[in-house]
Amino acid sequence: MEIVDKLQNRKDIVVILPTFNQYEATKKNIELIKKQTLKIDIIIVDNNSSDDTFNKFKKEYEDIILINTGDNLGGSGGFYYGQKYAYDKNYNYIILNDNDAYPYDEYLVENLFKEVKKDVVPNGFNISDDFKKKYMINKLHWSIYSHNMIEAVGFVNKNYFIYGDDVDYGYRVEKLFIYKKILNAKYIHPMKTTFNLKMLYFLYRNFIFLELLYNQQKKMFFPNLITTYFFYKKISNNSKIIFKKVFKDIRNGILDNKSIFSMNIENDIIFKKDNLNKFKRYGINDRFLINKEKKFNGSLINKTVISHAPTIDFLYAKKYIYIKSIENNNVEYIEIKNNFFDVFLNIFKVIFFIIFIKLFLIVYRNKILMMVNYNNDGENFD
Repeated sequence: MEIVDKLQNRKDIVVILPTFNQYEATKKNIELIKKQTLKIDIIIVDNNSSDDTFNKFKKEYEDIILINTGDNLGGSGGFYYGQKYAYDKNYNYIILNDNDAYPYDEYLVENLFKEVKKDVVPNGFNISDDFKKKYMINKLHWSIYSHNMIEAVGFVNKNYFIYGDDVDYGYRVEKLFIYKKILNAKYIHPMKTTFNLKMLYFLYRNFIFLELLYNQQKKMFFPNLITTYFFYKKISNNSKIIFKKVFKDIRNGILDNKSIFSMNIENDIIFKKDNLNKFKRYGINDRFLINKEKKFNGSLINKTVISHAPTIDFLYAKKYIYIKSIENNNVEYIEIKNNFFDVFLNIFKVIFFIIFIKLFLIVYRNKILMMVNYNNDGENFD
């Protein structure tokens, strides 16, 4: 691990931005943060990018802190090491944020900091989202945590790699503190439409982690696991290989965030491409990806569902259209059709899967807990 910290006088607040092979996006964020009316320090945690992010920033900036982890530790590893470094340097307030969640204006930090209280975590408002979801909290997007809060709660769990680290940290925080959405603290987080099939490993595994840890607080992780497993099993034969690896690693009690990337697994998901006009009859436009889901008239089995995120509806809807992206009037999508026999077969498979997973969680409970908490104390930087 390499750390470059030339700051002589530290400010009261610091923001953590993990990054991996996103030099341009991260640089854009740095420049926008520097224009804030309330000045803050910046820590960039580079997960050993191959695009030379770390060395480029070393040459360009002497007033930001740079950490090169020496390996790709995922978003959770980046947040963990950045948060711990800031904590050890006694910053009073630490902001956690994605490298591509950009300030909308120069007042974001100032408006957030005005709402700082002993038991409140101020959280920014993502104007990229539908306004109906204005009270949704992304715990790792423009959220201010005090030094005392982190002392009480701990750091982001680096073992998740990606997916679920924000949920886990949020539940831990909410046992003691309250999140508050600040509507005039605006930021923009553009929607991403890229997908790497190997990332399913972390979706599958981390849903299992979260189900075991937090099923009493939120009855969502098991349905999400069911939806994710069956959806990708439907559209990708190679997803089965990934799911088997998750269960093999758990049975062996191995926390493995690396070997999935060296496995020879091709992305075998085939998307159709069509002009947006084909979807006009469904009322779909370029803002659909923000609205997320549309359901159309019909009985339970006869209805049509269009969504840009996998939902359980694909198991029983007569027609289910999953839209990956809408760009330049073109749509990338997958269409799934069900008849009555398909629906009953899907129900049987889901029941069997639920029984299997429940038994698996009972048998391997201790190993899963060990994996989640493995070596999460971390190093001292001083």
